[in-house]
Amino acid sequence: MQPGAAFTLSGDSSPRAELFLHGTNAFLRFEEDAAINDASANRVWKFNRFNLTSNNVATLGEVTNILNSSLEPGLLGDGSDANLVFDGTSTVAGIVPASSTYALNRSLFASNLTINSGVVISNLGYRIFVLKNLTNNGAITAVGKMGQNGVASGGSGGGGSAMTANELGGSTLGGGGGAGTGMGGAAGSQGTAGNFVMGGVGGAGGSGGTASAGPFLGGAASVATTTRFNKQLNPYLLAGLNLITGGVGGSGGGSGGQAGGLAGAGGAGGGSGGGMILVWAGAIYNGSGTITAAGGTGGNGGNASNTGAGGGGGGGGGGGGVIFLAYNSLVPGTITTAGGGAGLGGTGNGAGANGTNGFQGVSGTILKYNATLKQWE
Repeated sequence: MQPGAAFTLSGDSSPRAELFLHGTNAFLRFEEDAAINDASANRVWKFNRFNLTSNNVATLGEVTNILNSSLEPGLLGDGSDANLVFDGTSTVAGIVPASSTYALNRSLFASNLTINSGVVISNLGYRIFVLKNLTNNGAITAVGKMGQNGVASGGSGGGGSAMTANELGGSTLGGGGGAGTGMGGAAGSQGTAGNFVMGGVGGAGGSGGTASAGPFLGGAASVATTTRFNKQLNPYLLAGLNLITGGVGGSGGGSGGQAGGLAGAGGAGGGSGGGMILVWAGAIYNGSGTITAAGGTGGNGGNASNTGAGGGGGGGGGGGGVIFLAYNSLVPGTITTAGGGAGLGGTGNGAGANGTNGFQGVSGTILKYNATLKQWE
C-alpha cells in the first residue's frame, strides 16, 4: 500500500470481518516503528526490531509483560563499530580485503552490518554482534580446508590445515595420505582427534589400489575424544578455557600398490573440520547469502604413473563445524554445516587397480535461537 492509503475490514460480531493468512510463508510485515491503533488512536500497539509494546496493556486485557519479548539489546553488543558495509574493496573495521575477502582479526560490534554480493567474511574464530540489522548478500564462512591430492609418482597428500581458534574454538586438521614407495606403500593417517567436540567427525580415507603389493588402507574415520552439545543463550558458550572444537578432520587415503619395484600413487590428505561461527543480531536477512561452516573436502588420490602400479586412495571429508545464531527475526537463506565431500580414488596404471574413494564427513551443529518466540529452531 502506498503512503496515505488505508485498508478497512468492515464487519460485526456475526459475521465478523477477518484477515486470514494461511501457510508457513504467509505473514504481515511491519517496518520499524509501524503501529496498529484503534479508530480513536488511543490504543496503540507499536513494533520495532527489538520490542512489541502497547500503551494500553490493561485496557486490552493483557496481563503478559511483552515489553521484553525479544533479545535484550545488551546481548547484541554496543554498536561501537557503527554501520559496517563490506563491499570488497574498502577497509572496514580495520580489515583490508584481499580478493573481496575480509579475514576477521577481532570480534565485530556493529550497529548495522551489510555484506555485498560476491564478498566474503572469513570468520577466523571471532564473534559477530549486530545491534540492529545484518544483511548478508555474500558469505560468512568458516569452511574447513581441502586435503591435498596424492602424487602420481608416490608422494602423499597432506591433510587440510585446522581452522584457527581465537575467541571461538577451531577445528582439527585432516590426516595425511600414505606415500607410495618402491618397496611397497603406506596406509593413510587418521584425522586428528578433537576434545570438547560440538561439530561432526571426519570421514575415513579410501584404500589404495592393488598391484603386485597392497592394498594399503586409508586411515580409519576420525574420532571425537569428548563431545559437547549445549543450548544456552550465552555468548561465551563456544569459548572459555577449554575451547569447544568445531569439526574433526577427515582421514588420509592409502597409497597405491607398487609394481616391479616402482612406487604406487600417493594417497590423498583428508579435509580439515569446519570451524565455528557465532552471529547475534536483532534481525538477520540472509535471503541471498550463505553462512557456512562446512567441513573441508578430501583430496583426490594420485593417478599412478608407473607401469602396473595402483592408484592412490581418496581422502575423507572433514566433519562439519558449528553455527550459533540468535535473533529476533531471520530470513534464513543458506545455512550449512555439511560434512566435507569425499576425495576420489586415483586411477591405476595398466594392470594396477584404481584407488577407492574416501568417505564424506559427518554434518556439524546449527544452533538457532528465536528470541521473539523464545524457542530454539
